[in-house]
Amino acid sequence: MKDKASTSTTLAVVLTVFAVLLSWYIIAPGYRIARNEKTELEDEIVVLQEKLNWLENAEAALSSGEATFNKMLVSVPTDGRDEPNAIAELEAIGLKHNLTIPTISFADVSVVGGEFDEAEVSIPGSKVSISLVIDGSFDDVSGFIASVENSVKFMNIRSLTFAIGETTESSLSLEIEAYAQGLLEEEF
Repeated sequence: MKDKASTSTTLAVVLTVFAVLLSWYIIAPGYRIARNEKTELEDEIVVLQEKLNWLENAEAALSSGEATFNKMLVSVPTDGRDEPNAIAELEAIGLKHNLTIPTISFADVSVVGGEFDEAEVSIPGSKVSISLVIDGSFDDVSGFIASVENSVKFMNIRSLTFAIGETTESSLSLEIEAYAQGLLEEEF
C-alpha cells in the first residue's frame, strides 16, 4: 500500500507541476501582454504630463505676454484710421507741456516697398502723416518733442520748423509719421 500511496502522491505532484506549467504557458503570455500595456500606458502618462506642464507654462507665458501685446496694439494699432487716438495723445502731450495746438491735419501715406520682381507693394493705411502747429515757450516746445519721441505710439518726426516769436511765445510746425498694422485681409 505504501507503493500505491507513494505512486499516487508522485502522480499528484507531477500532475500539479504539469498543471502549473501548462497554466503558466497559458496565463504567462496574457500576463506579459498586460504588463507591457501597463508599461506603455505609464510611459504615455509621463509624456502627457510633460505636454500638460508645457501647456500650463505656455498659458502662463501668454498671460504675461498679453499686457505686452496690448501695449503693442496701442503703439502700432491694427487699423490705419487711428486719428482720434493720435489727436487725443498729441493734445494730452501738449496740455502736459502747457502748449496749444491751433492746427492739426492728417494725410494717409502708403508704405511702399518692392522686392517681388521689382513690383511695388502698397499697404493702405499703414502710415499716416500728421502735420501740426504748436504755440508755447521754448522749454515747453522742447519738452513736447521729447515726449513725442518717448510716446507709446510708434511715431517718427519727419520735419520740424521752429519760429521764435517777438514775445516769449514760440511756434513749432511738425510733420510726424505714425504707423499702423495696415495689412488688409482681403488683399491676401
